[in-house]
Amino acid sequence: METQFDDTTNISVDGSMYSLAAIQRTAHRFTGQFWIEISRRDDGFAVALKPRAQATNTDSLRQEFFTALLDESLREQILDQTREIRDTLVRKAFMGAQPARQAEK
Repeated sequence: METQFDDTTNISVDGSMYSLAAIQRTAHRFTGQFWIEISRRDDGFAVALKPRAQATNTDSLRQEFFTALLDESLREQILDQTREIRDTLVRKAFMGAQPARQAEK
């Protein structure tokens, strides 16, 4: 749901569908054009976006925010699903990067 007071756009985000981390990463994408405020609500979070400049177009802001939020949420899921293999690859890469031991004289 979106409400506007003056030039601020307020977006409600369902906390059972999206993590705070995903919301924060999404909000960060908009910091170039908007001042951001995130607050907890009983059922999730409220995100307030206030334009930094008067000429900022906010017509499609809600759709853009939720598209970016879906992207961040999917990135989070993929990270969780591939964590084990990523950790294994990184561990092996660092093991291979260790300098060879010199033979004792």
